[in-house]
Amino acid sequence: PELIRVDADTLRIYFVAKGDHTESALSADEGMTWIREGEIVIQDLSPGQWVVDPDLMALDDGQFRLFFATPPDGVAGLSNKRIKSALSSDGRTFVLEAGDRVGVENAQQDLVDPDVVRLAEGSYRMYFGKVEGAGSTYDLKSAVHP
Repeated sequence: PELIRVDADTLRIYFVAKGDHTESALSADEGMTWIREGEIVIQDLSPGQWVVDPDLMALDDGQFRLFFATPPDGVAGLSNKRIKSALSSDGRTFVLEAGDRVGVENAQQDLVDPDVVRLAEGSYRMYFGKVEGAGSTYDLKSAVHP
């Protein structure tokens, strides 16, 4: 799951539900209890497209950038995922950003669990898992974006 503070009194958690999509829930008591909000919306993403492994970053302009793993456009399932991103002003409805943040080089590769941190000089480093094919183990990888 991924957790953000919405305001002084409210937390929002993002989590994978039923193995194929991301939902959110709100807490007004520092995480003691939660009210489910349901599935997040990512505009311009194919219907039924799997959205898993959410990582959310609050931006300086008040928007949120969601990083997530998803298979190729129009394909359901958990293989051959790449890392994409989407922007939101409310944390619930996102607009897909063009292209992959990190893509795969062949159909045997799979990228999972992005985690992004802003570095001191202002660039961003993404950590993620990468597997080369069936029967392989995931390796920790990273990429830097200016």
